[in-house]
Amino acid sequence: MNEIEKILKDNMEDYESVKRQALKFIHENKKELSKNYAYAEVCGNPVDASHFFFLIDEKKPGSDLLLEMLDYALKNYVSSEKASVTACIKGGFHLVKKTGVDYVKEESREYLEALSQAGYIIGNMVLPGSFVKKETQVYFNPCWKFMIGSLWRLQNFSQLRQGSF
Repeated sequence: MNEIEKILKDNMEDYESVKRQALKFIHENKKELSKNYAYAEVCGNPVDASHFFFLIDEKKPGSDLLLEMLDYALKNYVSSEKASVTACIKGGFHLVKKTGVDYVKEESREYLEALSQAGYIIGNMVLPGSFVKKETQVYFNPCWKFMIGSLWRLQNFSQLRQGSF
């Protein structure tokens, strides 16, 4: 018996035990693991600096400000075809759909694609654990109250990217 066969024979029980544990873990966590894999599939998409992604949860602080920011982006950027807007809205706000906004469901494939491609991610919702902010993306959560008043009112959202606030 060569050395490799001896190691395999000595450790086969451990291998089978670890394999069973791994398969059990995968089975018990299939839903969460599939979410992470789904984001991994789209995270290589290029960032579009003119794409705003609003994530609004009406039950969390800052939702009223986020709606104002959404209106501002629509009025100043989308109407002049300088940008595109996608929104994921939890709660009652989704009942009033705004023209010029692509709506997506949380955790859907479209949601993950928007998350990976948006130049600006603006919201008060918890991002998926698998999310990795790219260097060229800007993330803003209005719960950072000390910045709220002046930040969103900037005349040009590109000032956020340049850090000139």
